Amino acid sequence: MDLPSNVKRIAFLADYVPRQCGIATFTADLREAIAAQYSDLHSSIIAVTDRPEGYHYPSEVRFEIPEQDISAYRRAADFLNLVNVDVLCLQHEFGIFGGPSGRHLLTLLRNLRMPVVTTLHTILRDPSAEQKRVLRPDPESEKGFYYRSDHFNFAKKGVPALYTDTGVDFVGKPAEYSQQKRDEYTNKDYHAPSDQIKPDWDLTGAVDDSQLLFLVGYRVANARKFPEWKPGNEFKATRDAMLK
Repeated sequence: MDLPSNVKRIAFLADYVPRQCGIATFTADLREAIAAQYSDLHSSIIAVTDRPEGYHYPSEVRFEIPEQDISAYRRAADFLNLVNVDVLCLQHEFGIFGGPSGRHLLTLLRNLRMPVVTTLHTILRDPSAEQKRVLRPDPESEKGFYYRSDHFNFAKKGVPALYTDTGVDFVGKPAEYSQQKRDEYTNKDYHAPSDQIKPDWDLTGAVDDSQLLFLVGYRVANARKFPEWKPGNEFKATRDAMLK
């Protein structure tokens, strides 16, 4: 197949070898095959990196993006525009790019001045429910729920432990509705004889939460690396010592 005459420079955006990931290997093989087929084509790699120390990348890697650094995605777009890349070949997989559901990638794509060819390695069957989820800080952090949860014994030993709560947003109701119902339950029913399931409870959110947490567990079980604490977390040192 002949390339259009105006395509002289192509860049690949993905994770990349020596990172141990199937997408990294796929991208390396793809670049090598294209370079062998089109010897006059200049090809380079924009590598998404998942650890602070990075990797000893080969020379074709021209720019590194720390996956959770949204400013690096902007700089990568500036770099691609500056070096006059004609086509960006994006290898998309959930879990590679930073932000909720990989949203940081959009920052890069919005600022590009060249066409993008995307390989979708995984397609969610019904992404809408997950995409509409919003993470918010603990609205009652003074109560120390995480430190009172059953998960805390894992955290003290360095094992990453996720503790989620229901939040204070109720879909389809006024902003104050959920907090009002939460306060009613806490003041009237919590740890009281009346603390029982009520026939008027809407458990739609509980179903959504259960499905989301199942998805989290499934992804952790099938990931290529163990879960990690974020830098600065009080339990990270214990975890790091455990893994040595």
